[in-house]
Amino acid sequence: MSKESLIVYSSRFEKYTYGANHPFRLDRGRLFLDSAYRLNLIEDAQIFEPTTSREDDLSLFHTVDYVATLKRANEGDIEADFLKYGIGLPDNPVFRGIFDVALLHTSMARGAFEKIDSYNRIFIPVGGLHHAMRNRASGFCYINDIGVLIELLLSQNKKVFYIDIDAHHGDGIQNAFYNNPNVLKMSFHESGRTLFPFGGFEDEIGEGEGRFYNLNIPIQGYADDEVFLFLFKKIFPPIIDRFNPDITIAQIGVDMMSTDPLTHLRLTNNSYCEAVGIIKEKSNKLIAFGGGGYNTDNISRGYTLAWAIFNDVEIDDYSSLMLGGTFMGSNEMSLGGLKDMNLYVSGPEKDIAIKEAERVLDFYTKNIFPFYNIH
Repeated sequence: MSKESLIVYSSRFEKYTYGANHPFRLDRGRLFLDSAYRLNLIEDAQIFEPTTSREDDLSLFHTVDYVATLKRANEGDIEADFLKYGIGLPDNPVFRGIFDVALLHTSMARGAFEKIDSYNRIFIPVGGLHHAMRNRASGFCYINDIGVLIELLLSQNKKVFYIDIDAHHGDGIQNAFYNNPNVLKMSFHESGRTLFPFGGFEDEIGEGEGRFYNLNIPIQGYADDEVFLFLFKKIFPPIIDRFNPDITIAQIGVDMMSTDPLTHLRLTNNSYCEAVGIIKEKSNKLIAFGGGGYNTDNISRGYTLAWAIFNDVEIDDYSSLMLGGTFMGSNEMSLGGLKDMNLYVSGPEKDIAIKEAERVLDFYTKNIFPFYNIH
């Protein structure tokens, strides 16, 4: 394995749960590690577990009153004033250890920050909580570990490119850094017309000094690999080249996949892998968060494929079909291997998705590309 790549993870996440019926699983890192170990894609030296949790790191991004409220919720008892902070709603239930988990997330961000000078690619499988606001929980996210990391990097005057390919718009990052030209924020996601958080449209381009440094690429529901890659290849590479960041932060959620139960896109992990590969090639330094994804098979296979890409390992998918005589995957798209079957959408849904993609690209051609001197 490459000595340039590192996983930042703690098995302590596996002690906690949002609840038996909640779609967000905190054992997602174990799903990935078990898969990657079976394929000999990880050496023990490539896993770093931060051993300290700094409560003051939460306040780098979040308000003091919000952090205090989250701490009060740690025993799992709900209080009436929690609700104004988004804590205790169905998406963001109160559970025992809620504050302990918040500290774990921030320790992962701090750990990546401290290791980035020594490694070119760092992967945080349990993290990428891009919906949390400075004073409110939202969308399964109680704290914003990405925001904490960005604040740490900005304190060193780093120039940050944030790229988000989770199916859900990264609204917490957008809102927090909307006026900041030192953080270029780019989010590819299912259109807010059909999916939470119901925003992230292409005309949300930043304000003040941050104008043109907040870029959204909404994708029509039922779009497939072809539509996603059409937009991704046209927009991401030339803009990151012009911005020339010190560090790229990526949120690489796996919920754009056709088998995800919460979203409406029709992608496979073939286009996901291609996008992750482009992100890696365009990044001098890369810190990637696992992000969302609510199909366990997509999590284990998607994260494993991303890790292989970070390590420049070519996966022989046929040899990964059977491990120890048993099928690795249960997803009908995977046939037991790491890679999905190709999936092509056709008919009126595809026509609408293509027209919408062309409309968004036309907006970029007329309004965004001139600012970056892209022809």
